[in-house]
Amino acid sequence: TAADLSSTLDLTGKTVTLPIGTGGQVLQQVTATTTSELSLTADSFTALITASITPLQSNSILFFECEAVRLILGTGSAEGRVRFQDGTSTSVTYRLVNFNTSFAVSYNPTFTGSITGTHTAGDTLTVGVYATRQSGSATLTFGDNGSTSRLRVLEIAA
Repeated sequence: TAADLSSTLDLTGKTVTLPIGTGGQVLQQVTATTTSELSLTADSFTALITASITPLQSNSILFFECEAVRLILGTGSAEGRVRFQDGTSTSVTYRLVNFNTSFAVSYNPTFTGSITGTHTAGDTLTVGVYATRQSGSATLTFGDNGSTSRLRVLEIAA
């Protein structure tokens, strides 16, 4: 009863099953991997790893995690950018900057991001992590030949 809930609720030894789509439940997970090394020298976003997902809900959140074996912005004053895309929308864009003209810079190669409710349930999306060398002449290197980089996508109920 409401009176019971306003004080305490003892669930010791009991199981509570929430209906699908409540409480931020993970609805599904897809994973994609690559063992390739990509060297980006153009100033346009390029797919690093992509996956296909068919959302179960239109208002869900797509949560992305990318575990890159390596991410390096080469020597020179340059900027690289990394973001997640779902075909129409993008996550927050990470900016990677190297002001050092003598040395390359290595970055923490784990990124996370999310895109909320810009898709249609039942329509398959190609989602992924994308990067560009935004300015300067340095090369942005992602991955390492033979070692596995991973993209994980979770669909979370809104």
